[in-house]
Amino acid sequence: MHLKSSGPSAPKPKPRQRLSREESREQTKELLRAAALTEFALRGVAGTSAERIAEAAGFTRGAFYANFTNKESLLLDLMRSKMVNESPHWVRLADESTDVEDALRAMDLRAAQFDPDGLWALISIEIYLCALRDPVLAEEYRHYHEGIKSVCCLFLSRMFERMGKTPTASFEDLAEILLAMSMSLSLPSPMTPDRRPRPHTAEMLLVVLRGFLATGLPLTAAAQ
Repeated sequence: MHLKSSGPSAPKPKPRQRLSREESREQTKELLRAAALTEFALRGVAGTSAERIAEAAGFTRGAFYANFTNKESLLLDLMRSKMVNESPHWVRLADESTDVEDALRAMDLRAAQFDPDGLWALISIEIYLCALRDPVLAEEYRHYHEGIKSVCCLFLSRMFERMGKTPTASFEDLAEILLAMSMSLSLPSPMTPDRRPRPHTAEMLLVVLRGFLATGLPLTAAAQ
């Protein structure tokens, strides 16, 4: 007696590839970062514990301390990773745009997508306050801030070069103004029902940036 074939058998699932120790650790850190972003933004650093972050990420307290010294070091790690991932995009906007208006439109879109919920603005305030109270963290924060400011200065210099102008203030001062405004304007607003950031944050930054460019001096006049 022959059994009737029921057709081709289903392909066997491929065995799941095991992660290396380093890959597994990086995956754990990413999950801790994601949990910390929400916890810090909702409860602040003082109201968030390492245990709460670990639990939200699905790990034990030991897993947290195997990857981060304390919650402040995780907070700084969050900001550094965000800067590393985001900074190249801003320089590319200036380098690849066909003209200044094209670069400004691209910046408007990028800024609107960067932090739609205002979580990163809250995190920025939290790490700033921690740095004021902790001299060790303050030094690390200074390096972090200088890194962001240098990218902002590079973007501004590209814009002024495209316009054939030079600023009436230093690029460092202009960058500090833009960064401070970006942080404050991006904060969730208690005046809105869903506590989201003000809807015109990116547009307001563009108004200020256009003002910087408009008041710049032509390179020939600046040289004289």
